[in-house]
Amino acid sequence: RQIHDYKNQLNCIRGLVDDNRTKEALRYIGQLTGSLNESIHQINTGHPVVNVLLNQKYQSAREQQISMTMTMNNLSELSLSEEDIVTLLANLLDNAIEACLKLHGDRIQLKMVLEEGELFLSIRNPVEWEVKISGKTAAAAKEKSGEHGLGLGNVDAVIRKNRGRSTLQCQEGWFCFTAVILQPQR
Repeated sequence: RQIHDYKNQLNCIRGLVDDNRTKEALRYIGQLTGSLNESIHQINTGHPVVNVLLNQKYQSAREQQISMTMTMNNLSELSLSEEDIVTLLANLLDNAIEACLKLHGDRIQLKMVLEEGELFLSIRNPVEWEVKISGKTAAAAKEKSGEHGLGLGNVDAVIRKNRGRSTLQCQEGWFCFTAVILQPQR
């Protein structure tokens, strides 16, 4: 049901954009996401989708008194699809923000570096208690049990699809996701 509605909403947005009704499209997107008109654009990696997503998540974290430390380089040659980028970053950063909220604000450390044909991605956040890791999933208390593990499962699917490898660790009060993804030769 949600996927059906999601496709209809995207089609509506596309129709507005196709009709050069950009203001209406942006207003509609704002209504759907509940985002504020205030927009910050402090992060520039050279990749437009990464920029938009990181700026949105940075703003969201900041509004909740969560600091984010980021280490980035030029990602303009990043070859992951836009859909894969959104799946990776949105799920991982949403999980990190959610964990920090349980601690009433804290900090997230993100590293995303493209070097020698490999993308290195690492996200660290403090946790309230030790997280149990089983394979590529982490046992966490969620209000909606149907949502448990879906985000990390989607992340793992993207990693495998793109010939990557990843690890999850929880030590000394920190949860850490690390991945290396090979970039196709151009």
